[in-house]
Amino acid sequence: MLFSKEIDGWDCWGKLFCDLETFAPLCREILAKENLGNPKLGRLTPGTNAVFSAGHYVLKIFAPKETGLDTTIDFYVEQQMLSYAGKLHIHTPRLIAFGELQDRYHFRYLVLERVKGFPGDRLFTLEKSQQSRILEALVKDMLRLHAGVPEKPLRQWLTSPVPAQNNPRWEKISPGLRKELFSLTEEAIPMQAVLVPVHGDLTRDNLILSLDETQQAQLIWIDFADSHLAPECYELPPVVFELLMGDRKMVRLFYDIYCGYCGIRSRKSFLEQLVLGLAIHDFGADILKSYFSRCHKGQRVDSVKSLMDLLDGDFF
Repeated sequence: MLFSKEIDGWDCWGKLFCDLETFAPLCREILAKENLGNPKLGRLTPGTNAVFSAGHYVLKIFAPKETGLDTTIDFYVEQQMLSYAGKLHIHTPRLIAFGELQDRYHFRYLVLERVKGFPGDRLFTLEKSQQSRILEALVKDMLRLHAGVPEKPLRQWLTSPVPAQNNPRWEKISPGLRKELFSLTEEAIPMQAVLVPVHGDLTRDNLILSLDETQQAQLIWIDFADSHLAPECYELPPVVFELLMGDRKMVRLFYDIYCGYCGIRSRKSFLEQLVLGLAIHDFGADILKSYFSRCHKGQRVDSVKSLMDLLDGDFF
């Protein structure tokens, strides 16, 4: 067996999926199977799945079912969304190969072009004119993605978010805020009936800043495994709270650009879209928890009792 360790649940996977020594034989087998030589392997920041560098390539090995997760949809969604986004002229890594490997466990994998660049938080180090240009490019890419019509095989795999009331992650939020958010989704979702393909996870880790031939920074989108069919507002919370970290100046800059392209005419309307996006987002509760822990000196998110408390934040 190429994979020597036992996988028994998510906690076990969490201790293994960064372990290059454990995954190296599997990575070598994938490279040989795809005729990609024997490049040096290295560690990369993982998400749910194991991710390693291999010279000019990135190997993404999806969590097998023994972790307790079913990543089958993630596997198909990511490869098809990469193709879909590329056809819309959104910058993404080139998909080199994909496949499945039966070893001790059944592993699905992608081999991607390794793009050179910096994580999205480098955006904060650029001059305002560059920041503005990049955020405008981001908004245009978002609108292109949302306006496109995915092909039938892609629609087959894209799913809608779990209804907020059925999402156990919201249990960590205070009952008062949770009740208001659930009420908001019941009132607003009928008016947000148009579902579009969204990336769903536009964070600092999933937007790479790369320099082109003229040394101008451009955005490269990676990791489409959390893509959904959802209202457009689903895209906003990761951008505002994770990519821009709730920074007042950066959020204001994004707001000006986004509203200019989307026809939103007031701060109130934008906030309504942002909060609705949070309420329907599969990871909305985790986004809020991370934001408050990072930006409010460790304040617990369950201390936020109402929408009024939430919107009184200093991010906008």
